[in-house]
Amino acid sequence: MKKKNIGIYAITLIIAGLMIAVSATAIVQKPNEEKRYINWNRTEACISGVEMTEIMPAKELKHAPGQLSADPLYNGAYPDVASGGSNICLGFDSLETPGTAFTFSQDGGASWHESAYGWELGESMWPSVDFSAGNRFYGTVSPDWSTNGYVTQCDFVDITDPETWVAGTWDWSSYDMMEFEGISIAAMDDSLEEWRWGFITMSGYNGYNDPAADGCPYVMYATDDGYATISWLIDSDSGDILGGCENAASEIDPVRYHNYAIWERYNDDEESYNLEFRKDDSAAEAGESGFVTAGELVTSENSRYPDISAYDSNVIIVSEADGDIVCYYSNNGLNNFDAIFVASTTDDETFPRITHTGEDEAICTFIKNENIYYSMTDDGGATWDEPTMINDVEGQVTEDYLSSGVCELGACFGGNDDIVYYGAVGAKPIITIEGFTGGLGATATIKNVGTADATNVECSITVTGGILGMVNKTVTETISGIAVDEEVTISTGIFLGLGAIEITATAGSSSDSTTGTQILIYTML
Repeated sequence: MKKKNIGIYAITLIIAGLMIAVSATAIVQKPNEEKRYINWNRTEACISGVEMTEIMPAKELKHAPGQLSADPLYNGAYPDVASGGSNICLGFDSLETPGTAFTFSQDGGASWHESAYGWELGESMWPSVDFSAGNRFYGTVSPDWSTNGYVTQCDFVDITDPETWVAGTWDWSSYDMMEFEGISIAAMDDSLEEWRWGFITMSGYNGYNDPAADGCPYVMYATDDGYATISWLIDSDSGDILGGCENAASEIDPVRYHNYAIWERYNDDEESYNLEFRKDDSAAEAGESGFVTAGELVTSENSRYPDISAYDSNVIIVSEADGDIVCYYSNNGLNNFDAIFVASTTDDETFPRITHTGEDEAICTFIKNENIYYSMTDDGGATWDEPTMINDVEGQVTEDYLSSGVCELGACFGGNDDIVYYGAVGAKPIITIEGFTGGLGATATIKNVGTADATNVECSITVTGGILGMVNKTVTETISGIAVDEEVTISTGIFLGLGAIEITATAGSSSDSTTGTQILIYTML
C-alpha cells in the first residue's frame, strides 16, 4: 500500500464536459507542503550556428491495421499525438519496420490515413509531435544508438500531404555531445519568421567541458534558416555541467512565446527526484540566446516522468509521485508554484500526460491498472475533476513511460502491440473550413465537426489579386454559435475585379485557401 501525505479535503460537485454529460465528486487533496520552493542556482552555456546536415523526404511504410476496439490504427507502440483544427498528427514506434512512423487524420480522428510514413533513421524510437499552424506540424525522435549524436527535426509542412514531409538532422558528436534520449519537441506558430520552428528538449552525454556529465539537460532551437543552437544547464555554485537528468518534456506558451523545458533529476542531498526546468524566449532576436531563467523545483515528493503544458503564463506540470499523480501549477510563468493531486488512491497511478485545451483549461491523462484515465481542470490546475476511464475494454493499455499521448481532440495509447485512438476525451467543438463557392462574391462554408457547440467563433474571408493587385477585400465576423454538425457561411459580398485571385478563409484556429478568377463582379472557382 502507498504512503499518503494528504492535507485538506473538500467535496465539490463538478459537471464534466464529456461525450455524455456526467456529474462527479472531486476530492481536492494537497500534497505535503513541507518542501515547495525553487532553487535558482542554474545558468546556461551554448554552441551556436551549426548547420543542418541532411534533408530527407518521407517514405511510405506498409502497416497492417490493429486488432483492438475503438479505432485501432497500426501495429506499434509508444505513440504521441498532436492536433490543430480538425487535423491530427500521430507518431509511434513501428513494429513492422525499423524505427518510427507517422500518420494523420483530417477529421478529428473519425478516420485515419490508410498508411504511415517515415524516414530511414535506424532504430529510432519515442516520437514527439506538436502542432505549429495551419496544416503544419513538427516532430522529432530519439535516435538510433549508431547515430546518437544526431538530433532530428521532422517537418510535416502539410500534414495532409506526405509528399511535403521532410526531415533534417544536426550532428553534435564532433562537440562530444551524444547519447541523446527522452527527446521532446515544442513547435512555434507561424506568426514570426518561418525558420523559427521551435525547441527540442532532451538529455544526454556532454563531454564538451571537463568534467563531463551524463544526463545533461539540453535544449536545441533555430537561430536562422537551417542553423541551430544547442544549450545546456550549468550548476552556478560549482560551474560544472549539470548531469543526472532524464525524461524531458517541453511546451511553448502560444501567447507569451516562452518555451518551458523540464526534466526529472535525482537530488543526492534531498535523496529524492526533483524537477529541473528552464525558460527561454522563443521570439528572441536572430542569433541571440533566448535564455530567461532556470532552476530546480524542490518538492516533498519523488517527482518522476513529468509532462508540461503552458498557456498565457499558466504553466501546468504533471508528474508521477510515489504512485500518485501530482500537478504543479503556476499562473506567473513559474516564478513560483503550488501543488495538488490529480489522482491519489491506493492503486498506483503512473505516466501522466498533459495538454491545454483553452485558457486555464487542460486535460491530464494517466495509466492505472492497465487502463488509461483522464481528468480535467478549468482553473489552471488548482482543482481537477474525478478521473474517468477512457478505454472501453479493461486491461488494454501498456503501463510504460510514453506509452500514451493526449491532444485537444483525444488520446492515444499502445496496447497488445497496437495503437488505439479515442476521441471521446472531453466534449470539444472542432471548426473546419468545408469549402468555397463562387458567384456574386466568394463564400466559405464553415462546419462544427466536433462534439460540443462552439460559441463566439472569429471568422474572416479575404480575397486578393487581380490585375495590378487591385483586388483586396476582407470581411470579418464573429459567429455567436455553431451547433454540432451545423454549417454556416461567410461571404465577401459583391466586389469588382479582373484576373486571377486567391481566397483565404479562417474560422477559429482553422484556415484554408483556394484560387479562382474574377470577371468584373462574378467570381469563378
